[in-house]
Amino acid sequence: MVGKMRFGLCGQRNCMILRYGLSFYFYQMKAFFFGTVLLFLLLQTGCFYYIEHNPPLALETARRFSLIAYVQRDLSKAMAFLPPERVNEVSEVDLENLIVKMHPENDYPIEITPIGYETVPGVRRINVYLVGRSATKSSYYRIGFEGDRRTGYFVTEMYRQFKMFEVGSLYKSVTDRPIE
Repeated sequence: MVGKMRFGLCGQRNCMILRYGLSFYFYQMKAFFFGTVLLFLLLQTGCFYYIEHNPPLALETARRFSLIAYVQRDLSKAMAFLPPERVNEVSEVDLENLIVKMHPENDYPIEITPIGYETVPGVRRINVYLVGRSATKSSYYRIGFEGDRRTGYFVTEMYRQFKMFEVGSLYKSVTDRPIE
C-alpha cells in the first residue's frame, strides 16, 4: 500500500472532495437530488387526470336507464347504456336474465325515482340510488356508473333490495325524503 492513498468517498488522489472541498460535493449531491425529484414531478403531471363528475347527468342517465330497463323492459334500448367495450361481451339475453333475477314474481316497478348519489374517490365511478314503486311494495336500486363529465356515464352494475342500501360518507340526497 505504499504510494497509494485512499480518500474516503472517491479513492483517487485527485478527488473532487480534496480539490474543491466537502461542501462542493454536498452541493453537487443536493443539486442532483433536487433535479431528479423535479424531473420525476414533471413527468408525473402528465399521468394525473382530474376526475370531474356531473351528478345531474348521472341522475338523469340512471332515471332513463331504469325506466327503459325496469319499467318498459325494452332491452334493446337498455343495451345502449352499457359501456361500448362491454357491448360485445353482454348480450340482450344476459341483460334480460339479470333483470328477471332482480325481479322475482314479476314484481317490476311502475315508477322509479332517483333519491341520491355517491361518488367513489379516485376513480371514474358514481353510484346512483333509486326507489321503485310497484303495485305492492317499494324496492331500492343501486346502479353503478363508469364515467365522468367529459365521457358521460355507462352502467356497470345493478342491484336491488327491499331496504335502503348502506351508504358512505360521500352520499348526497337529492330528495327531502329521509333514508328509511
